[in-house]
Amino acid sequence: MRTDALDRVDTVVDALAAGADEAEQTAQLPADTVNALRTAGLFRMVVPARYGGDELPMSTVLPVLAALARTDPAAGWVVGQVALSQLIIGCGGEGTAAEVYAGGPDVVAAGAVAIKGRAARTADGWRVSGRWPFVSGCRHASWFYLNCAVQDGRGLTRGPDGDVLSRMVVLPATDVTIESSWQALGLRGTGSHDVTVARAICPEHRGFTGSRVEPTAEMIADRVAASSLIIAAVALGIAEGASTELIELVVGGKRPALSRLPLSRSPHLQDQLGEADVRCRAARTVLLDTARAAEDRTDAATPQGRARTRATAAHLIAEATAVVDTAYRLAGGTAVYDTCPLQRRLRDMRTAAQHFVAGRQSFAALGASLVGETPDDGGL
Repeated sequence: MRTDALDRVDTVVDALAAGADEAEQTAQLPADTVNALRTAGLFRMVVPARYGGDELPMSTVLPVLAALARTDPAAGWVVGQVALSQLIIGCGGEGTAAEVYAGGPDVVAAGAVAIKGRAARTADGWRVSGRWPFVSGCRHASWFYLNCAVQDGRGLTRGPDGDVLSRMVVLPATDVTIESSWQALGLRGTGSHDVTVARAICPEHRGFTGSRVEPTAEMIADRVAASSLIIAAVALGIAEGASTELIELVVGGKRPALSRLPLSRSPHLQDQLGEADVRCRAARTVLLDTARAAEDRTDAATPQGRARTRATAAHLIAEATAVVDTAYRLAGGTAVYDTCPLQRRLRDMRTAAQHFVAGRQSFAALGASLVGETPDDGGL
């Protein structure tokens, strides 16, 4: 179903295509691309309406991310991670949100769920230090969420279950240093550099605990589960783009080496391309059904429901990866050149598939819950 949010994608397609090569070379989205995304309102999709945002449901956001990724996977990834960052920041309550959105809803935020820093309580808040990897879109961000272990003297504070207590802090970009570390196989334009913080003070109101024993833990877990669908949507867009690019190559007269017939006449190609089309359409249906189930909050907000969401996302990412691999293979020697868009699709897809939400541990967590065992969700 066509939505207003999808219509906005049409207004940025030319800008994304024009900036894709520069993003690849500079390891960040060009300023013109970011401005086009902001003007189209694609950084405000999940921002609460009371702050001027669209407050769209995930089932509406995911097709937008897939559509962006069909043109430029890096742009789709960054927009998805901005949405996730805003969802995580929203766990901090009104005090945090009011400060973050004081200048309007079109806020580029970035961050990391992984507990890579330390936070020690002080008289005026929390003193924060650490280094966090894979912070997508960080060069364009004005706010960061960063997860920290709570420090107790020289050690770490632990809860009743023995787990290290964590504190999610929300910091302005002025407190964060970007380390140029993003020399990666694919998704180069996402600019997913490391960031560091050195003894910055985060006020008490601008953050929240992520520990399992706290009320916010369930909210964070729900949003991390949503993050897996965000990545699956981008993966789907990459796969759909790869199928389109293969079709364009074939229809354009691609002829295999030593063959008298065009590739379009190959029964093998026809079989594989038909299967890839079905895989993409099935993945889209399952992705949206899973998002709608989470919105209905039937069982999606339970440990088993979250495990099912994450396992579904892992499956969809695997399906998308298979489609891209097929398209690359069918393109033959043409695809090995930097000038072939299928080569970039392969690199981008293989990079996306390395994300932790694509791992098989999600299937094990779901299987455990189905037989009455406690899923090992890694604290998320």
